[in-house]
Amino acid sequence: MRNKLFELIHGLGLHKRFEGLKTLPRILRVIWCAAPRLVSTLAVLRVSTALIPLGILAVSKIIIDIIVNSRTHAGAHAGSLWPWVIIEFSLAAAALVSTRAVDYCDSRIAEKFTRQLSLDVMQHTSNIDLESLEDPSFHDKLERARVQATDRTSMLTGLGSLVQSSVMTISLALSVAAYAPWLLALMALCVIPGFAGETAVTFEGYTLGRRLTPLRRELDYLRTLGSSRESAKEVKMFELGGFLRDRYRKLSDYLIQDTSLLARRRFLWGSLLGILASLGYYGGYVFLAFEALAGRITVGTLAFLAGAVAGANVQLQSSFTYFSSVSEQALFLTDVVDLLSVEPGIRSKPDAIPVPRPIRQGIEFQNVSFRYPGGGHWVLRNLNLTIRPGERIALVGENGQGKTTLVKLLTRLYEPTEGAVLIDGNQSPGL
Repeated sequence: MRNKLFELIHGLGLHKRFEGLKTLPRILRVIWCAAPRLVSTLAVLRVSTALIPLGILAVSKIIIDIIVNSRTHAGAHAGSLWPWVIIEFSLAAAALVSTRAVDYCDSRIAEKFTRQLSLDVMQHTSNIDLESLEDPSFHDKLERARVQATDRTSMLTGLGSLVQSSVMTISLALSVAAYAPWLLALMALCVIPGFAGETAVTFEGYTLGRRLTPLRRELDYLRTLGSSRESAKEVKMFELGGFLRDRYRKLSDYLIQDTSLLARRRFLWGSLLGILASLGYYGGYVFLAFEALAGRITVGTLAFLAGAVAGANVQLQSSFTYFSSVSEQALFLTDVVDLLSVEPGIRSKPDAIPVPRPIRQGIEFQNVSFRYPGGGHWVLRNLNLTIRPGERIALVGENGQGKTTLVKLLTRLYEPTEGAVLIDGNQSPGL
């Protein structure tokens, strides 16, 4: 049984989805650091906004029962109706104001979050080894992180909406469960297939996005190359315009084909499973209608429970949808977290000897050999060189003979594969 459950979770991509949620604590810390006061205000507004619909339904029940009672019982009057109308209007006005306040806070937090995350990415990238920055696979990671730092602000709204929808679902569900617990179980049973289908399709979207990252980078390069002033001379001289357009068209057709297929699957499965979820609501609604006809509940209670069932059904679906969206965004933001987790290999130790100022003896390369990571040949081999203070030297040679590499080693952008670089007789600071 346990193995079957694991296979089901694995097949739906839920393990990846929950794995992506592991990034949330770090992202939440960034959000809090970016705007602590706004985040606190937003949390209060979200919870308050979530509880207002239940209050409106309760007041509506009282109003309806007062009206029905005054019409069916001789001598009954509706004098107590108007205070409840005022209360309901006040709740509706509060809902309107709080909703606009939530939108305001969301937009402000999104701006500050984007700024903070972009600053973190820029700061961390500036400390990354040149070896990583010259690695194409790392550039894919950097590109994804750069895009996610500005494109995933919708996660903030989704996360807040998930909290609000969950609070609203719980409040409405408790009112339904107090009357007929099985109604709540029926709605949950009908919504779960929709959540599972949405989860599977959404994970495919994340996988597709990662696979298409190199293609998107090439499209950006082709677009820039074919329309920038800097490359216009070469494009015209070598008549590259047609080639660049054809290449861009071919790659973009491939991208559109893949994304369109995923969009169609999301539409079809979402529609079918959404209809299934609606059956839970209408099944409960029919039951409540028969209860009212039999006189076992009042018309006001019918309206209250029907509204609560409808609201709980919608919010339950919304909660699953928001969870699916947030976990998807969290999956994409793992690229940012992964980037921020990359530690530089070249760093100064706490007890490193500082660079002498001024340098008195000079800089010496002792039997220095170097080859780039993954490279098969030596760029430098057993190099011995001394540069005296105030001495000027020229590095002359063909491309690929190690001139730039020597400067990279001199500035400690790379470490020698073999040998050592000494400053005034001491090894480079930090070694």
